[in-house]
Amino acid sequence: MNYARVVSSAVSWVSMKKVTWFLIFFWIALPVLVFLPEVIDKGLYPSATLPLVIALYDVLYLAVIVGVSVLIQGCLMNKHSGCKGISLWGLVNLVALVFVELFYVLIWSIYKGFRAIQLLLIVFSLFIFYYYIASGSPFILDLFNLSLVAYFIVMVYNAVRVFFSTSVFCSKDISPVNAVKEAAELTKHNFYHALSSICLSVVLAGILFSFISICLWVLASLVLSYFFINPIALSLGFKAAVIFALGPTLIAYHYSIIEVFTQLSSHKVASHRIRRILSHKVLHPKHKVAKHKAPVRKLAKTKRTKRSRA
Repeated sequence: MNYARVVSSAVSWVSMKKVTWFLIFFWIALPVLVFLPEVIDKGLYPSATLPLVIALYDVLYLAVIVGVSVLIQGCLMNKHSGCKGISLWGLVNLVALVFVELFYVLIWSIYKGFRAIQLLLIVFSLFIFYYYIASGSPFILDLFNLSLVAYFIVMVYNAVRVFFSTSVFCSKDISPVNAVKEAAELTKHNFYHALSSICLSVVLAGILFSFISICLWVLASLVLSYFFINPIALSLGFKAAVIFALGPTLIAYHYSIIEVFTQLSSHKVASHRIRRILSHKVLHPKHKVAKHKAPVRKLAKTKRTKRSRA
């Protein structure tokens, strides 16, 4: 795994195509999704408009999903020229893919050796939890915590194995289940490289988010201090900074993840070629045998001709 390329991809996202559409979808929907719950809790709207408020909330969630899918498509198109845009039916399947991934992560492990262990851990954790409620024993609580730690380790393994399902789905015209299976094939022999690359992308995104949000918070607080008192200006400035810092952070994160996906795909193609060449040499060694047997045949033929002449 070339980690230098992952780092450079995270900081060179400015050249990516279709960033504008993502920012439009994301920055229109996200502020309303942040402030709308506060409006709903305080009842700052007529009760008769409740269905319209719920419909607006659903539309905004759909806008966020569309924005993220546009972002992933833009990253993939910048790396893979053959990648096509996602359709409306593909967007529906993308939502279904989320539930398929959760099923493989939380319940049914993609690795067959962990399936029985994961199911036993789920049943055991539930049993221990209800037993702890009834007894209140500290030993039972420690046992419950150990079972949760073991389940968390299995869940992390499953999450890494199916992590690139969305990238596979957006780059190929396949079903959500097949996308999960192909993503598992990508990380089959590269689990530790994939895990370290994902952690590196998360750390880079966190550093970028902290830097941008702090800078925007200072600027927004200075601007808002002319209109509001300092506590309100600081609070509104912080919310605005977080919202506007999320856009570039998500772009950098997805761009570095697509770089990891590209390297894993290239490694898989190279491995298939090597296995094909080796299997061809093992299964078809006739040419080498013929070369070794040809001198023996010639020698036998010359001996027969000498005997006939004698």
